[in-house]
Amino acid sequence: MGSSPEDYTRRVADQELKQCLDARPGLFHPMTSRDTRGPAESSGCAFAPCRSSNWGAAPACASVATIARDVSGPDQASMTGHTARSYLTGLHQLMVVEDQPAWAPHLRSRSRLRVSPKRHFVDPSIATAALSAGPRHLLRDFPWFGFLFESLVIRDLRVYAQAMGARVYHYRDHTSLEVDAVVDAGPGRWAAFEIKLGLSRIDDAARSLLKFADRVDTSRCGEPAALGVIVERGFGYVRPDGVSVIPLGALGP
Repeated sequence: MGSSPEDYTRRVADQELKQCLDARPGLFHPMTSRDTRGPAESSGCAFAPCRSSNWGAAPACASVATIARDVSGPDQASMTGHTARSYLTGLHQLMVVEDQPAWAPHLRSRSRLRVSPKRHFVDPSIATAALSAGPRHLLRDFPWFGFLFESLVIRDLRVYAQAMGARVYHYRDHTSLEVDAVVDAGPGRWAAFEIKLGLSRIDDAARSLLKFADRVDTSRCGEPAALGVIVERGFGYVRPDGVSVIPLGALGP
């Protein structure tokens, strides 16, 4: 018996996915080879390709100390903060990672702002290539999957924002109130977005956005052009509280 069109489509998709997964070592190897060791070793640090591969597991919001601990792994000597910064410098020079700076608006409250940048891979597929992670791996480690999804959305927001002369920031204060993305297009023109993998997290994200908007001194920064929760799927709509729910596929300039 012949197979159905749906079975054929699924087999073709599985074959294409396998080809992409098989090609991943070739994507990441040049970034971890000794040919790219210069930035680290010029700072007096021994370059270790295996450690470079471990950077794929580091979350965007991690401090240098946390990155050094996570990258070291259980079977390797501890990495110092100096060495971790040297690796970060190398990855920046290779245009593998990019900083997402902190937004510093005028606030109504006395909240103290955190100014450390977030770091994202310019393409989150680099992280999966570094760890040889496939779909099953992502589904078993949902928090890490969420970090990759955030990096994917930040990448797209940057592309659209740059086309309008805007920049993408993040926000965090001493009360641990965070906003994943603030698009600033100049004086009085800004919008804020939370990025969530999972529709069940929309309510919490909307509350965070409204709390954040209430802290911003809109008499000096202007009213937000939009508050939105970006999710991986579903329909776009505006909630009764005014927060938009935006599926990733609906993003555009």
